Amino acid sequence: AQNVVVEAEATQPNSAASTAAPSSERFDSTFTMHVDKSGGGKLGVNLEVGTLAVNAVSPTGLIAAWNRNNPDLALQISDQIIEVNGKCVSTYGAETVQQIIFKEHNLKLTIARAHTYEVDIDKNKGGKLGCSLDIDTLEIKSISYSGLVAAWNLLSPHLEIKVGDRLVEVNGKHISQYGVGLLNQEVREQPVLHMKMARVTKMADQPGATGSSTLRPTATSFVVSVNRNGNQKLGLNFELGTLEIQSINAVGLIAAWNHEHPEKAVHASDQIVGVNGKYITSHGATLLHETLRNEQALEITVARAYFMIRIDKSPGTKIGATFDEETLKIKSI
Repeated sequence: AQNVVVEAEATQPNSAASTAAPSSERFDSTFTMHVDKSGGGKLGVNLEVGTLAVNAVSPTGLIAAWNRNNPDLALQISDQIIEVNGKCVSTYGAETVQQIIFKEHNLKLTIARAHTYEVDIDKNKGGKLGCSLDIDTLEIKSISYSGLVAAWNLLSPHLEIKVGDRLVEVNGKHISQYGVGLLNQEVREQPVLHMKMARVTKMADQPGATGSSTLRPTATSFVVSVNRNGNQKLGLNFELGTLEIQSINAVGLIAAWNHEHPEKAVHASDQIVGVNGKYITSHGATLLHETLRNEQALEITVARAYFMIRIDKSPGTKIGATFDEETLKIKSI
């Protein structure tokens, strides 16, 4: 362990310890490691090309020795190297910084701890996760439109699972202690999953590269509880394939709900995404439609997605879109 200098500097997210580093608001925290390779030792770490995210840490090597001597600042899977010897990844690119790691003996590594969040998924009600994981890193490679992960994303947009996020803990078992294989097995075999996810920041690979932002609807969801007595009707019309609400009758259970709960009133263009624990992403629109027709007590999860645009109609210009006269849904652009 003598090749590892036991020296560390912890920096909170709003610290300005490195003016060249990317904004640490994207990370939970940053810290610095000082490693000396002059004795011929190897780091013993596997890094993802392009992001310098940590895929694995060997039980032997300079990093393992650092971790033993600095348990509070131990390098973990999904951490990211964001700067080496004053050269920041976002400025010089991941490839250049990785070459510094290979070639230079004395390394000052600035490490960013990825933002983490927790997800709870219950497979007891049926349905599949609907996502694929990288076998070696447990990185989310794809998410289908139908599945329990898609249902979670719809109901918890503030904790949305995204492609590129990594699974680092399942039911209290952390990847650094139990390994990728056991976590994979836990996901496959356990009906209830409490998972911790880490979000690796995709920083620019080339100097001067810039990211682009995409306008995405803001989603909110709420639950409507109604109980049919006798022949009472919901009093709403919706599109069969999507359960998007087209109109709400003046008389019916939904109209009564809206009158009593104006802060959770159901509107045209809202979408029914869940009924009595069944979700459109995992069970399909047809089953939800049947549940709405056949069951007396209903807990209906409604989603509302929207975004705002501002258009300046200068004299002589047109919007260039056609709308449905009854629903105001855009028909063509």
